[in-house]
Amino acid sequence: MASKYLQKYPVPPTFPEVLHDFAREVLRDQPKNIYDFGYEYFKAIEEGKEFDYKNKGKAIPPPKDREPSQGNYKEMGEGVKP
Repeated sequence: MASKYLQKYPVPPTFPEVLHDFAREVLRDQPKNIYDFGYEYFKAIEEGKEFDYKNKGKAIPPPKDREPSQGNYKEMGEGVKP
């Protein structure tokens, strides 16, 4: 139920895009410490720098049908067990 005393705060027009971009990076990198990740992400945006998280992508396990090979993944044959 809406209250006549409830104050509505304006949302900046770019907020949904910023939130979407942050959520995409979190899902992509799956950081162990989301607070540290968020701090570094928004700090880079504020300073106009490219975001370079020191643990970027390290928490993401390789897909089960591929094996790591010098930072790249190669397809494994069908029926081949690692």
